Amino acid sequence: MQEGLVLKKRFDDVFESTRYTKALEALNKTKKEIVSKAKDLKAELMEQGAHLQATVLTKNELENYQENQENTTSELDRLKTELEGNQDRVRHSYYFIHFMFAECARICIIFVAQAVHRGA
Repeated sequence: MQEGLVLKKRFDDVFESTRYTKALEALNKTKKEIVSKAKDLKAELMEQGAHLQATVLTKNELENYQENQENTTSELDRLKTELEGNQDRVRHSYYFIHFMFAECARICIIFVAQAVHRGA
C-alpha cells in the first residue's frame, strides 16, 4: 500500500507540474497579447497625438485669421469714415469753385459791359 501512495504522489506531482506548465504557457501567451495590444495602442496614441497637434495648429491659425479679419474690418470702417469726410470736403470745394467761377464770369461780364459802354 505504501507503493500505491508513492505512485499516487508521483502522479500528483506530474499532474501538478503539468498544470503549472500550462498556467505559465497561458500567462506567457496573455503577456504577448497584452504587449502586442500595448504596441498597437501606443501607435494609435502617437497618431492621435499628431492629429491633436495639427488640430491645435489649425485652431491657432483660425484664431489669427479671425483677429486679422477683425483688425481689417476696423481699418475698413475707419477708412469709410475718412472717405465720407473727404467726400464732404470735395463736395464743399466743388460748390465753392462753382460759385467762384460764376462770380468771375459775372465780374467779367460787368467789365466787358463797362468797356463796351465806354467805347460806344
